[in-house]
Amino acid sequence: MVAAYTPESEAKTTATGKRVPGVRRLLYGEEAARAALRTTINELSNERVRNTETRIVEGDPAKALLEVAGDNPANVIVVGNRGLGAADGQLLGSVPGEVAKCAVCDVLIVQTGESDGQRVA
Repeated sequence: MVAAYTPESEAKTTATGKRVPGVRRLLYGEEAARAALRTTINELSNERVRNTETRIVEGDPAKALLEVAGDNPANVIVVGNRGLGAADGQLLGSVPGEVAKCAVCDVLIVQTGESDGQRVA
């Protein structure tokens, strides 16, 4: 599992200190990435998934996934697609699109809803 984060200093905020809403949610700061991984590992453990390896990487999510997967064609990358670009006629978001285009291994794109827990049928 890989969690990519943007340094907290690069978070864009409004005058009131709230983060600027946008179509893409980024993790700001290493602690936010750690918290996201802990939540995911806990959920997977409840589903009896074992032997997971985690990495926290600063930078672009697509580049982080590609870097961790490396040049081994036996790897598989699983990446979510929330469908936020559908209004613009795009089937894939920027991260799954870049990963699918550049990976040397298999890529499994999981279609999810706009909110994390919601699956699209």
